[in-house]
Amino acid sequence: MSVKIPKKLLPILETNFPYHEVFIYGGRSGFKSGSIYLITQLLQNNDTEPNDVLYGRASYDSLGDSVVAEVREAQDKIGVADLYIAKSQPYKFVRKDNNCLDYFIGLGGSIDRTKGFKSVHKLSYVVFEEIQELKTRDEYENALSTVLRRMRDKGKHIVFNVFNPPNWKLHWVNKLLEEKLRDKSCLCIKMAWDDCPELLSNEMIKSILRLKITNPTYYDFMYMGNPTGADGLIYPMFLLDKHKITYQQWLERTFITKIQCVVIGCDFAVNNDETCLCPLAILDTGQAVALTPFIHNPKLSGVIGTAKLCETYITSWWNELDNKFLISKLGKPVFASCDIAGSDAIVNMRTYLGAKMTVFGCSKGTITQMIGEVQSVISKNMLYFLEERIYRDYVLNKSVRYEHHPVAEQLTILAWNENQDGYKKDIPNDRTDALTYGIYAWYKNPNHLAQMEIFRRYFRQYYTIDDILKN
Repeated sequence: MSVKIPKKLLPILETNFPYHEVFIYGGRSGFKSGSIYLITQLLQNNDTEPNDVLYGRASYDSLGDSVVAEVREAQDKIGVADLYIAKSQPYKFVRKDNNCLDYFIGLGGSIDRTKGFKSVHKLSYVVFEEIQELKTRDEYENALSTVLRRMRDKGKHIVFNVFNPPNWKLHWVNKLLEEKLRDKSCLCIKMAWDDCPELLSNEMIKSILRLKITNPTYYDFMYMGNPTGADGLIYPMFLLDKHKITYQQWLERTFITKIQCVVIGCDFAVNNDETCLCPLAILDTGQAVALTPFIHNPKLSGVIGTAKLCETYITSWWNELDNKFLISKLGKPVFASCDIAGSDAIVNMRTYLGAKMTVFGCSKGTITQMIGEVQSVISKNMLYFLEERIYRDYVLNKSVRYEHHPVAEQLTILAWNENQDGYKKDIPNDRTDALTYGIYAWYKNPNHLAQMEIFRRYFRQYYTIDDILKN
């Protein structure tokens, strides 16, 4: 028996391998997945104790033609395929002599997707394949907690996370990798085509090297696994460090006296999506500053009807926001722009908050029209985010830390689908939808821009907030 495994991964086969968590990432043609299938099959079949292995990917429907077929190929390469019976519905391989199993499960979607999983024996090895396909880190962490409860404590046991880094640096999986690179108890191995050229054909190597010359940026992402920036991003003009205001700056520069009105963009949950309300303070310059949002994630705290959300949690959020920014005290008008498709949300917002704000349905354009409006506002330095780092989850009644404004973080990772006519499906957009409803309701109406036009007549066009403060 002779199998080829890249040298970087060979230490995993050693008896005294010390790590229980391994991240294997990098560019295409790095033989990440195929090598890990070989390694897990070698380890499982050379173990003296009965043990099970689990392979998971975001979509269960894609397992048959990808992971299941490749694991079967790995079994064939190491000469153990005849020892296993292949079953479907659900997919699994059962070893004939000791009843050890290889499981294949879907990880994405509902957090309950993996909760009911039980193995015959304790799990020795787990492979989470293409984890960048999961929409959120919550989906990943819930799947991980499920398998960790079923892993053996004694003997060798490892969770392998295999993925290609997405091209936007603030994607949740790239941020997770940054954490793991600082975690000395976790091993991170970067793989690229030049780590295993002996496994590639000459024609493939020539093709890769041509790309390196003709399009080095794309080569760096595609084959070296380095996120290179904005390819495919919807809002490449949005810069976290530029379009932000700290709370200390907000206080020092008395922005609170510049508020003319507040427009709240509202996107209420459908099924397991997030509910988000994003308040925009419209300043006397015509610019908008996104204040503290309301966010409810039903995957973390359960599904709650819009009536209960509005009556209890959104009302509490708004009362605190109102007091903090003196909106009612200063007599500033408040408008809530809701997705026109959510008629029950509009009714409940009017019922429980109608006395404090004007609630209406946002007449939406096409996706590209609404995106275009947001792009225009950002490009002209008309949108900023108030960054506070600590935000409140009103449903769970606890503080949550974000590195940046929760809506701004999502804005940086939105990408076009293949047809360039909508969002890429595997990237969450609930928070940015709320922002979009607020921006579209205010800036799409020419009557709202009168004061901004007056401002422009006397000053040069497209000032930043710092420019305005310097007069």
